[in-house]
Amino acid sequence: MLSQDAAKLFQRQNVKIDYLHIDGDHSKRGVISDFEHYLPLLSAKAVVSIHDLNMQGVQEAISDVRLRHDDWEILTLGDLGAGTAFLRRR
Repeated sequence: MLSQDAAKLFQRQNVKIDYLHIDGDHSKRGVISDFEHYLPLLSAKAVVSIHDLNMQGVQEAISDVRLRHDDWEILTLGDLGAGTAFLRRR
């Protein structure tokens, strides 16, 4: 099932997510789509990790998320695996 379809299913089931790991489509659009589709499902204390930060599309997505969602803080660890970012609400 596609990530966005799973998010819709989880939303219908009133699922709340405390930890979300994004490591699928590494394009800017794909990462942003995953984050945006799962955003309504994230609990108040949720942590999101995004892998492969060293890929250009993922870097661009992180920059975009940073601009659009200034209520989220972002910690980037470029040397963890292929680069990993961690996000949580401020």
